[in-house]
Amino acid sequence: MINHLCSDSFYLLIHPNSPFLQELFGWIFNFYLKKVNQLI
Repeated sequence: MINHLCSDSFYLLIHPNSPFLQELFGWIFNFYLKKVNQLI
């Protein structure tokens, strides 16, 4: 059940037109910027 849910979510994430993909990259980018700002 959980595997099925994860694979569905993964498919949504890697789908070219998926807004989830853009949101994921945006979240990672923001997270990375925060980490870099803490190091400086």
